[in-house]
Amino acid sequence: MRWEEAGVDITKFQAIPSENNPKPYYCIIPLFGAAKAEVAPLPWPRLSQPSFEALQPPIAERFDGVAPRLVAQNVKGFLGFLLGLPLKPVIRNLPGLMRDKALTFISFTILADLVRRDQIEGWDLPGVWRLPIDVGNGTPLDGNDIRLVLAELLNPAHNGLSTAKSLATATALDVVQVEKALDLCRGPEAMGTPFNLKRAIWEHKGNPCKTCESFMEGRDKPFKVWMAPWTEKPTGTNKDGAPLYSLASRKPRYTSAPDGSVGTGCAAAKRFFRGGCTSNNVLAPAAQNPRVTPHSNR
Repeated sequence: MRWEEAGVDITKFQAIPSENNPKPYYCIIPLFGAAKAEVAPLPWPRLSQPSFEALQPPIAERFDGVAPRLVAQNVKGFLGFLLGLPLKPVIRNLPGLMRDKALTFISFTILADLVRRDQIEGWDLPGVWRLPIDVGNGTPLDGNDIRLVLAELLNPAHNGLSTAKSLATATALDVVQVEKALDLCRGPEAMGTPFNLKRAIWEHKGNPCKTCESFMEGRDKPFKVWMAPWTEKPTGTNKDGAPLYSLASRKPRYTSAPDGSVGTGCAAAKRFFRGGCTSNNVLAPAAQNPRVTPHSNR
């Protein structure tokens, strides 16, 4: 007896169509009840920020145990002594030395990978962005594209400053996609809300834990992007280059001018009185990226 003759709606048992063979096929063993509903895959596990921070001490302990031995085994003599000196107890804890730079590099590498894979909490993209969106000429931009850009901004292989073109090259995205992602991450959804201590204490009835949570929630989002007030200076020219972007958490301190001179204190005062009161000649970018020029007023 055919299924139609038995009054069975055969369309309910149609198998998933194949691109290679559009002819409809049907299940030999029909599914009924709870087995009929499609089972969605479980969400990928995500690491919380406290759990990520808890990883750092074990990584540091491992570094303290391995790095001195590697130096001692591979570098002998006076050079080995010099390289091993920053790894000695107490000395190794000083900021800016080998241990601090290595642990920072490791931390940013892990964080960038987690952000790219959307496997860390706190980096959720706002739903009001309504992704995916069309950035022009039918080019889409989705959450995975934005996370690629954020991960590259976290990349410890550079100082944190990048142009839209360099980000596009590193992520294999179009420049228009990168520019739109940067614009979204500089928008109001990335900004925190002003924290009012009196109001928070009143709303939470003096509960210190709840008050602290309100303060943390009011901070800027970790994906907030900052645009430098100077631009990349092309080699051999005095023309303004492309804008430079960084995560707000990685933006450089205003400590030196493009020529390497100090940007605060006496040197800043000299530039102030010599060149007039402008933000471009008083505050200048860090020396870690000396080939930059301030934005022109346009």
